[in-house]
Amino acid sequence: MTEVEGPLSERVTHKVWKVRLAAYEELEKIFNVAEEGDPKFNEYGSIWKKVVADSNAAAQEKGLDACLAYLKATTPKDAAKQAGILGDPLVEKCLSQREKTKAKAVEIFLLFTELETPLPIIESIIKVGCAHKVPKVRQASIAALKDIVKTFGTKPLPVKTILPALAGMFDHPDGAIRDEAAALTVELYRWLGQIVRTQVDSLKPIQIKELETAFEEAKAQGKPTPLRYTISGMPAVVAAPTSGGAPSGGGVVVAEKEEEELDPYDLADPVDVLSKMPADWHDQIGQSKWTIRRDAVDALINLASTPRLKPGDYGEVVKSLKKLLGDANVVVVGKAAKALGLLAKGLRKDFSYTKQILPAMLDKFKEKKGQVVDPMNEALDFMYDGCISLPDVMEEIVETEKAKVPKIRQDTLAWLTRCFKKPNNAAKRQAISKCVKPLGNFFIAALDDSTPEVRDAAAACFGALAGVVGERPLNPYLNKLDAIKLKKVKDCFPEIIPSGVPAAAPPPQEEPEDKPAAKKSAPGKKASKPPPPQPEPEDEEDKPVPAKKAAPKAKTATKPPAKATAAATSSGTKAKPGQKPKKGKEEVVPKMSAEDALNKAKEIFPEKMLAEFASGNWKNRLQAVNDFSAFVDKMDDVQENVEVIIRQLENKPGFKDSNFQVLSTMLNLVTKLTKTVDTFPKGGVAVVVPGLMEKLPDAKLKAPGSECLTAMAEATSPNFVMSQLFKFGTQHKNPKVTQEILVWVSSCIEEFGMAGVQVAALIAFVKEGFESPNTGVRTQAIKTLCSAKKFVGAGIRDFVADVKPALLATIDDEFSKVGDAPEVSRKGKAQDEESASGGGELPREDISGSISSKLVAMLADNNWKTRKEGLDEIDSILVGANKRIESNLGGLPAALKPRIQDSNMNLAINAMEVLGRIATAMGPSIEKHMKLLIPPAISNYTFNKKQVPAAVSAMLDVWVVETGFAPFIPYLVPAVAVENSQARLDCLTWITKHLPMQPNPTKLDVVQLARPLMSCLEDKNAEVRKLATALLEACMNHSSVDTIKKQIPADLKPASKTQVTAVIDSLKLKVQSQQSSGKESPPLEDSKKPASKSAKSTAKPSSKVSSIPASPAPNAAPTTKTPGKEKTPSADGPLLLPNDKKSSREKRDKSIKWVFEAENRKELVDNFSDMMQGCVDPALHAKLFHADFNNHIKAATELQDAITRGEFKEEFVQSFDLWLKWVSLRLYETNLASLKKALEFLTTLVDVLASDEEGYQMSDHEASLFLPHFVEKFGNNNDMIRQQMRTLIRSLGKIFPVSKIFKFLVEGLKSKNARTRVENLDEMGSLIQRHGLTVTSATPKPIPLIAEHIAERDASVRGSALTTLVKALAASPSADAFWKNFPKDFPESSKSALQDKIKYTQLDELKPAVPSTSNLKVPKSSQAPAAKAEILPKVEAPVEVQVEEEIKEVPKLPKVQVEKVEDPFSLDLDKIELPVSSVEIPLLESTNQSSIDHNDVTNDLIDSLTLVDDIPKLIETLKILNMNEDESFFVANADRLVIPLVADLEIAFASNPIEVRLYKYLLNTLHRMLKFPRVSTAISPPVLKKLLLGIERQIGEDKFGNVQDGVFLGHALKLLTMQILDSCDPNTTFPILLQALRESLPSEFSFGPQPRFIELQMESLIKLTKSLATFMMNPSFNVDVILKETVWALSVRLEKTSLEMFKMAYSWAMH
Repeated sequence: MTEVEGPLSERVTHKVWKVRLAAYEELEKIFNVAEEGDPKFNEYGSIWKKVVADSNAAAQEKGLDACLAYLKATTPKDAAKQAGILGDPLVEKCLSQREKTKAKAVEIFLLFTELETPLPIIESIIKVGCAHKVPKVRQASIAALKDIVKTFGTKPLPVKTILPALAGMFDHPDGAIRDEAAALTVELYRWLGQIVRTQVDSLKPIQIKELETAFEEAKAQGKPTPLRYTISGMPAVVAAPTSGGAPSGGGVVVAEKEEEELDPYDLADPVDVLSKMPADWHDQIGQSKWTIRRDAVDALINLASTPRLKPGDYGEVVKSLKKLLGDANVVVVGKAAKALGLLAKGLRKDFSYTKQILPAMLDKFKEKKGQVVDPMNEALDFMYDGCISLPDVMEEIVETEKAKVPKIRQDTLAWLTRCFKKPNNAAKRQAISKCVKPLGNFFIAALDDSTPEVRDAAAACFGALAGVVGERPLNPYLNKLDAIKLKKVKDCFPEIIPSGVPAAAPPPQEEPEDKPAAKKSAPGKKASKPPPPQPEPEDEEDKPVPAKKAAPKAKTATKPPAKATAAATSSGTKAKPGQKPKKGKEEVVPKMSAEDALNKAKEIFPEKMLAEFASGNWKNRLQAVNDFSAFVDKMDDVQENVEVIIRQLENKPGFKDSNFQVLSTMLNLVTKLTKTVDTFPKGGVAVVVPGLMEKLPDAKLKAPGSECLTAMAEATSPNFVMSQLFKFGTQHKNPKVTQEILVWVSSCIEEFGMAGVQVAALIAFVKEGFESPNTGVRTQAIKTLCSAKKFVGAGIRDFVADVKPALLATIDDEFSKVGDAPEVSRKGKAQDEESASGGGELPREDISGSISSKLVAMLADNNWKTRKEGLDEIDSILVGANKRIESNLGGLPAALKPRIQDSNMNLAINAMEVLGRIATAMGPSIEKHMKLLIPPAISNYTFNKKQVPAAVSAMLDVWVVETGFAPFIPYLVPAVAVENSQARLDCLTWITKHLPMQPNPTKLDVVQLARPLMSCLEDKNAEVRKLATALLEACMNHSSVDTIKKQIPADLKPASKTQVTAVIDSLKLKVQSQQSSGKESPPLEDSKKPASKSAKSTAKPSSKVSSIPASPAPNAAPTTKTPGKEKTPSADGPLLLPNDKKSSREKRDKSIKWVFEAENRKELVDNFSDMMQGCVDPALHAKLFHADFNNHIKAATELQDAITRGEFKEEFVQSFDLWLKWVSLRLYETNLASLKKALEFLTTLVDVLASDEEGYQMSDHEASLFLPHFVEKFGNNNDMIRQQMRTLIRSLGKIFPVSKIFKFLVEGLKSKNARTRVENLDEMGSLIQRHGLTVTSATPKPIPLIAEHIAERDASVRGSALTTLVKALAASPSADAFWKNFPKDFPESSKSALQDKIKYTQLDELKPAVPSTSNLKVPKSSQAPAAKAEILPKVEAPVEVQVEEEIKEVPKLPKVQVEKVEDPFSLDLDKIELPVSSVEIPLLESTNQSSIDHNDVTNDLIDSLTLVDDIPKLIETLKILNMNEDESFFVANADRLVIPLVADLEIAFASNPIEVRLYKYLLNTLHRMLKFPRVSTAISPPVLKKLLLGIERQIGEDKFGNVQDGVFLGHALKLLTMQILDSCDPNTTFPILLQALRESLPSEFSFGPQPRFIELQMESLIKLTKSLATFMMNPSFNVDVILKETVWALSVRLEKTSLEMFKMAYSWAMH
């Protein structure tokens, strides 16, 4: 036939089949070479449905070839589109054709599955093929489905679609179809297991029987593995691709993850039982005829007999069934129990009624008939499996102990036994472990039961519980049993008892599958690069054995068993991140099997020699062994054949040979091998030990046997040899073998030490020796324990404290004879590695799982007896953990904190004793809990009873042994400063006990103790003064004399200062004389532990003590530049080096910008590191640029210590730009501890430079290196970091103009981070409030830039912008000047929001504390008093009456005592409610404000009053003020003190809720200030007005109703108001009150306050009016000013509510 011409797209649809066939062949060739992205894929993507359904068989076959080529080359996305189209035609048109066609169709099905689109194909096969009318198609469809399952397994397939269709496949009359269905079912069973059995329950019995037989045969074949994988499920290691380019054919996969079994519950559709129940079901249940009740329950049983029920309200149904449990008819009772069980089984967690029906169900165990008890047991099992957690029903279970019928207890115990023996998951086991205490008591009571069956059930249940939680938690209850009962219980223990219950972990996450490359290779094509090979194990003996000999090159990547991991974590301490977990019992498989080794031995050794090994004559065997040994000596490849040699010896003659000479020669050969080869395999040890240990009791073999064991321990590790001995010797019946094993273990410990030894395994073996009836074994077990005690310490006793008292007394006696640990004479090759992984230490236990919510509740109970039980329970937990615990205590520390200060003194003492035991059990890790627990403990020194302070000291003595003294210093400062002589004495006594014992000099920060110790020098108790003097001397030894002397408080009274200075000077002379005479001991490096702890730790061979010489090397040049100050050198030289290259660095920075981007960050950091090298010590440089953030913290700490001591100040100045760069780098890192320390260092550095006499000023260049990064990271998520950043930027204001800082903050508003914008806005507002609008001078148009953020979407940004603008308004000279800053097109919505914010804000409180000069305007005497300042834009308003003269300042009046006068217009202050005023009250400007020079201490103290964000520090400042009795100080600084105090008072009051503690301190400070007569007259009128009106405003708001001590606070405010009115000058108070009253009157154009504010002003005026007659007698009283203000008030239009004020004003005129 002539070839038809034309486009290929037309030829594939040609009517002539031969043309189509040729076109298909051409398509196949095209797609065999096509690459991904070829346009041919789109061009021919729509033709395949017709191609695979071609009517001609030959053309159809070629079309399938073309389709296969297309699918192999296309992308998975395109394949998914084709799957939904081709499924049906492939099934209908191809599976009914000849075999080749069917095979290619099936291959297409497999290819779609590999491309991860199996669902459309499976649905087509099931819906079209398995339901097809043609039997041939149906049979082929089922076969194709079976092939898919067999090839890929069930993991990538839609199993929930396949399983429900199985039963229908068996209904066809054709036997061949049923056979294929059976084959498919069996294949599914191989993968899924028992769940498949539940899907075919509806088949005929004969069919089920046949399937059961097939299932058993399939089960015997083992778990199958996939033959092919999907593109994303490709395993990491595949042996080789199949020939012919199959996508992934038949590779040997060894890393396949086990598939989780499916639950029938998950596959089943929920059935709605409630909707199907008869409407009169409840009526039927209540019928008197039992058959009706039975039929009603049967109807429910039929409905509930389904795997899954739909959740709903089954409460009434359960209530009815519970009622039937008490039915008189046992049939009905049994049916009701069965129905309850089915509901529990179908609802699982949604069945929440177990607790209410359990008592009734357990009570029915008194029945003896099986038709009641059996369904009851079945129902309870269902409830345990899916509905309940054991702790939830423990109360109901324990109640059965009181049952009168023993059978109830018996069957309850039997049910619990079944529950414990089930394969409980981690959560179930954890729940069971929480019930050990009630269960243990329940079982002990049951073991004393008079009924034997109950006792037997209790013993069995006890044993089953041990199989879940292990033996250790049960020891407190087992110890209460006598020998007979104990033996009975232990006989019921399982063979393998777990060491503990693992914590319930979250479900394991799926391991990430290997992601395909960006450009996937099409299935069927060879991958461009094979998967990377897995790294081989380092040790040859640790290499796993290949699964099959036929594939020796296949590498295994098997995951370690979960059990091994759990065991490793449960025993001993948890592995830290990045640290290898500790090894438990090490299972080592020899490198080659015994068969392979013997075959290789036949190739190496002479056959005659090997034959003689089996000779019956011992002399022949001896000669053969000697010849064998000689042959081995001549071998060149001994290393490679060590296992072959040992395997041959183990085979014949064998290590159990009966002749001692033969065996001795063999053991000598093994010993020689251990010393000859470089690496002796652990597999060889595992082969030798079982036979060798049985020969140890033989006196002739003991020496060579012990020598062989020791040699193997040197060649591997003592821990491994011991583990093999423990493994095979544990169950050995010959006590002499056990005794000799213990003898060798003891000698091994003496020679090798305990490094790397798993102490838990050793203790377990020794305790088994204690239980031996043989005296020699018990004696040797004690000796072995004593050997271990030399190296691990006396704490090992706690691990055997549960033995019999007599045996424990013997152990204690032997322990008392134990001396120091001997020098280690031998060492195993792998000993260091095992020691590094945690071996050789007493194991610690994680007790966080035992800290239950119930225990925490007990500690917080109102009943002291319950709290006492809680503390006793903690002791029990510690004992159960052998007094060795990990640092994770859960919620225990927070629960113990209140108990330290328990109202019951004995409980407080008990709590501190418990904390001491916890510290001993935890070790140095207890330091992490100091912040929470030490402050309340130290505060107990103020307790009156002597027992409590003694308990505090005892607790601290224990803690200091574990943590060292240094961490205690910050917590001791407030205890020394407390004004309680006895408390001071107790605390100083404890400090004296420990501080002088610290190595000297150290890095102890004792400087902070200096000030409180100086305050103790004035204590009335002579002993306190004596101890304080001694401790100050110790502080000088630990720090320096000059540093301590600088701590003398500047605000001390002259007499006190003289006294303290004299003591310090005398100590200075004493210390200097001691140092010059060389009496001081040579200084050691600071150790964290005191001497007692160090001595204790020297017993460990791994402990090291390092020291630093007292002085630098003789040739080291002095580095000091300031006389009297010596710089601290590092190990090689000074910490900082002189460097004067700042100018050159600045030029370099101009060309290389300090801006971090992804591509240049590494280069910038490298360049910066090079710059730093010439400025710092190499050791410090390594820490500064180390990858570990802990080194950054250490570096920052060293630098901060140096600058605090005043060292290297010049060097810090020279390299200040570098430190700014280094801190800016830390800003971009995620570790908060490192960042916080860096910020603290920079803050300290800035403060020190600012306080320098020369006054360092930061340059613009230096600011540009740091501030842009700072403002960008200002929005850190951590509150603590943000607070530190605020402190730093305020410190920077001391060395850099705040106007320029403001400019950088404006740049920070461009950040995309909303939190950053908020922080920048808040700081801008704070700068404006502190410094006025002068801070905006360097920024063009700052107000509009801030106003743009009013329209932000983020509410926090909007609020901060509005607040900042309001502060700018308060700092503006006038409202008009403020509003002129806004553009004409300023949005109305933003303007409205700003006006609302202004309307409800007190602007007086926001005015700058130190207003700028431009903002101060002295009013002229000729001007009228200013009317209310306009805050909002000007509006038309009526003109107010003005008075001609302004209030002038008048002389102050002395305080006058006046008599109380009855007045008809007096008001009740308690009934007055005062709102916050929104009216701005003009300030009375003072014309004679004096400028007083204050020293740095005063400035720092007053600046500290503005730290509202740091309340604890602010309170400490207020405490200092309260202790100051110097009146001249308060007089000189009256305004400077009152302004921040009033601001703080407003902030504390505005908090929600009120900051009560701060509020109290502020009120107390104001009260103490005003008690000095001259202070009240020194306060200027503007400040007095702010104080008086602010207090009255807070009285009126009445926010104290729901606040703790609210009544007290309100009363204190009123007293403070009265104190101001009584002590201050009436020439000032009268005008203030009259102006406030006048301006508070309501009018048409202002937003005046409510009348209650007027009433409060009137009450204050009335109080002053009562003393008016007295004031008038004083010539300095300015009557003119008072009358002028009164007339002004009378001239204003009065409302009805102002009648009282009018009366008062009228009475004024009458005067």
